[in-house]
Amino acid sequence: MKPFKVNFYVYIVVLGSLLSCSSDDVQTDDLEEQLNTLVALSESVTCIDSNDWQFAGIGSKPCGGPTGYIAYSNAIDTVDFLSRLAAYNEAVRAYNESNGLPSDCALLNPPTRIECEDGKAVLVYQEPGPGN
Repeated sequence: MKPFKVNFYVYIVVLGSLLSCSSDDVQTDDLEEQLNTLVALSESVTCIDSNDWQFAGIGSKPCGGPTGYIAYSNAIDTVDFLSRLAAYNEAVRAYNESNGLPSDCALLNPPTRIECEDGKAVLVYQEPGPGN
């Protein structure tokens, strides 16, 4: 099976549009601010060597599990980043629960690796094949 690449920006656009559809503007504004901070931290380092990068689950589906993945460089304060990420994921989980949001409950496979393209970290996923 051939891997396929997903730019993190696609995920951000989708998640951002979902959050902006809520009637609870204060809470969604806070979630969006937290997400923007995480993205800014993630993008604060130029990707030159993919071995210097890791990824983690981001967001929270109502049925459990992340809604996507975010790459981050080992050059940033990873303790701070992962702490902010955990707080964001918990805030999304609480938001989903308090608003009774539905979910597809599908498990999201993690990326197989990270590649550097034009200075940006790109998450690479295994392309789903027949029966996947």
